[in-house]
Amino acid sequence: MITLPLFPLQLFPLPGELVPLHIFEPRYRQLLDDAREPGFKFGILLQHKDNKQHFGSTVMLERIIRRHPAGESDIIIK
Repeated sequence: MITLPLFPLQLFPLPGELVPLHIFEPRYRQLLDDAREPGFKFGILLQHKDNKQHFGSTVMLERIIRRHPAGESDIIIK
């Protein structure tokens, strides 16, 4: 069993897909700080009423596009 931090979203990244995200909530800002470590992985849990099996994807931070003055960030995950 693997324990991963989870990021519930209404999307399901496919293998190799680059996905842009706008990070603004404090708990996900902390996750972003942790994700800057090489090899750090986290999960995207598909947040949908029909996802009764709790499907998700394992992703890594590809790059930080922009850090906003208020602490928000625009990133790309893969």
